Amino acid sequence: MQWNKLRDEVHKNAVEHGWWEKPLTFSEIIVMCHSELSEAVEEYRAGRPMVYNACGCNHEYHNSDGVCAPERVSCPTSNDPLDCPYRGRKPEGVAVELADCILRILDYMGQVKGDVDGIVRGLQGYAPIQEKKGDGKPLPDLVAGCHYLLSSAYMSHRHAEMLGKKKEGQKIQSARPLRPFRTRDFERIAREKMVGCILDIMRWAKDNGVDMEAIITAKNEYNKTREYRHGGKRL
Repeated sequence: MQWNKLRDEVHKNAVEHGWWEKPLTFSEIIVMCHSELSEAVEEYRAGRPMVYNACGCNHEYHNSDGVCAPERVSCPTSNDPLDCPYRGRKPEGVAVELADCILRILDYMGQVKGDVDGIVRGLQGYAPIQEKKGDGKPLPDLVAGCHYLLSSAYMSHRHAEMLGKKKEGQKIQSARPLRPFRTRDFERIAREKMVGCILDIMRWAKDNGVDMEAIITAKNEYNKTREYRHGGKRL
């Protein structure tokens, strides 16, 4: 996958849709990544599929879970479910929320011009992907690991900020000495942790038979069609 190309496309779309009108802080980026992971867990808890489109039809022959699944119900609404007026256009599901986490990370990397492809090569060289490793890993294990990586990225970025302030002559209170590291070292580590989260999701998807590349592409294309700062959200 050409990560830097996708990074630029994702960030360009985010800028055009107003999400960088006010510069986002690193903590806001990390919080939203955590939020996407939590939404994946909510889909998982509700027993919904990896990928689906919502069903807005309230006829009695539909299941009550709001999932458009003409293959499992006798749906007379439309001969072609893709043309059904009740079928939501937005991709939904466990894997889609995981894809949203990846898109959030790529958006940030686009803002800071982070070399995602380079980091991926470095991480894979350090810890080569094992074809059988992680086979069938439960979603909670993946999400817990990703939360840890993102929190570690936040702490590394905070150390970089503290070192930056120290260079400006401000007094820094820190429980651990930061002498061996430079600001760019902590920034590099933060980005590696975030890209590590992407790689963990991609590995998990492969192990569980999920075409994550296709899902990322579909959600990114859908995002291009959304209104400016859709939903009136702050982030």
